[in-house]
Amino acid sequence: MKTQHTPGPWFVGSTGGAPEVLSKERRIAKVLYHIGSEDTEVFPNARLIATAPDMLQTLRYILDLAEEDSKGIDGYGMIAEWARNQIRLATEE
Repeated sequence: MKTQHTPGPWFVGSTGGAPEVLSKERRIAKVLYHIGSEDTEVFPNARLIATAPDMLQTLRYILDLAEEDSKGIDGYGMIAEWARNQIRLATEE
């Protein structure tokens, strides 16, 4: 399956202003907040965004395991369906 987003890893950087989510080759996003406020969520939000490629890869791995082990175990089928839906929302697959 071809990746449609900028490949990871992504990381958070800053040049003294708003944090940026970066890859090795480019800026992915700049996380903004209301000027003049001391927004304590801005860097945690940037870190969460930066983990997106790794979380997507982990979710695909969980889906593979849940589908493989779902025979006869109700909980795994539910996990597989949840993972499948989240991957679809993230990738439009």
